[in-house]
Amino acid sequence: TNPLTFLFFRFAIAALILILVMAMRRLTWPRGKLLLMLFFLGGLGTGTTFAFYTALTFAPVSTVIVISYMYPALVTMISTFKCKHPITASKWIALCITMTGIVLTIGFDVGGQFTGILLSVVTALFFACYLSFGEPFFNRVGPIPATATVTASSAIIYGILVIMKGIQPPEMVSGWVAIGASALFSTAIGCFAFFEGLKRIDASSSAIISTLEVV
Repeated sequence: TNPLTFLFFRFAIAALILILVMAMRRLTWPRGKLLLMLFFLGGLGTGTTFAFYTALTFAPVSTVIVISYMYPALVTMISTFKCKHPITASKWIALCITMTGIVLTIGFDVGGQFTGILLSVVTALFFACYLSFGEPFFNRVGPIPATATVTASSAIIYGILVIMKGIQPPEMVSGWVAIGASALFSTAIGCFAFFEGLKRIDASSSAIISTLEVV
């Protein structure tokens, strides 16, 4: 498949799962300006995932990951200026170890097309903004409604793009299994767990800890 089709099915399946969870638990959907803001954040998340997966087609995986995972540093800086969260000495140390550890774990292949490097930078910037500016809205709505709304908005946007660009579904069963697993674990459960974490610790700490994903 291609990145656009993969991401459409991933978010569409995840959205269906989360809509069922919302119905079963009789949770209320956000409304008004809060709903519009979450849809906007869903659009920002859509840009993040599309930039990342498209970058992988233009540059080596290690290059894309190392550049994309600059986002904890960006989140920390945004949180400092926007939310007045202090950067403690332990957080600086954690941030430096995190960035160094990513390079040591993944390596860094110098190469790939400029488009891939540019899209990797866009990924880092988009996700940093998504996390820093979205934190108060996610916490107001609650983890499950926030995850469901953001995921549904991404599915709608990807659906429109697929209609415009054409669809290229997987030809093998293993492809559908991979998409289903990505929808359930990487999207529905992953986003829910991340938003639950945001209720308990600040965005910069969440960003630093989430880089365990690389390992």
